[in-house]
Amino acid sequence: MADDHAPAKWLSAGVQISQILAILVAGVWVFYTFVLKENSKTHHITPSIEVRALGPPEHGSADSKFRAFELTISVHNVSERDLYIIAGIVYAFGHKAEPEREDDFYQKGVDTKKMGPQMMMRGVNWRGRGRDDLGVTVTFPKFALARAEKATQQYVLLTPSSEYDILEIWAEFHVVDACKYVFPIERCYEFFASFGWTAPKRPYLEFRYHNNGKNGGEPISVDELQKRFRYKNFQTTHMLVLPGAPILKISK
Repeated sequence: MADDHAPAKWLSAGVQISQILAILVAGVWVFYTFVLKENSKTHHITPSIEVRALGPPEHGSADSKFRAFELTISVHNVSERDLYIIAGIVYAFGHKAEPEREDDFYQKGVDTKKMGPQMMMRGVNWRGRGRDDLGVTVTFPKFALARAEKATQQYVLLTPSSEYDILEIWAEFHVVDACKYVFPIERCYEFFASFGWTAPKRPYLEFRYHNNGKNGGEPISVDELQKRFRYKNFQTTHMLVLPGAPILKISK
């Protein structure tokens, strides 16, 4: 005797299989969208520097004059994911240009193996390595910057008023992905930077991290940061010929 309920059982089994397949497809889509696709996105910031003179050209006494400048340091997260700035290091350098005879212009050459940046103009010669350290600022420490977000910090820089011809502001930002994976298995870390000098004009920068709340953290190399946390170093610079610079007062 035939089973009258057989078609219904087959139909019920088909519905269950369809539901299982739909759940599997939805799971694959969720994993691709929120895990694989999110992790494949790279982070990128656009740093910028603005320099503005403050007040009169010179401040201070007759034998100790200085100039004041307002530094505006901005970082813009132009990527599609949040990022973490371990620290930004901003250097201020003073450059001196050298007056030269006009005939010397045609006798100069540049060998990039032996020297750094160099600009040659009639009557003036400037070498990128001939600079003095004027100041260092550590900015945006342990700073989380959400996607499409922009942050700005301002500082006042004081420089000798008559010693330098060119003011250079150099900034570098050390950026990582602080969080790995996504919720509910997301794991986030905290990063630190130690900056100082091992010798005159030889700065050092060391990194540490932890995820368990311990003070200090464990040291981590740049290579390890690149492998595990997509470490990147973004740099920018701004140069300004100072008003009243000695090189501008040279008689022709």
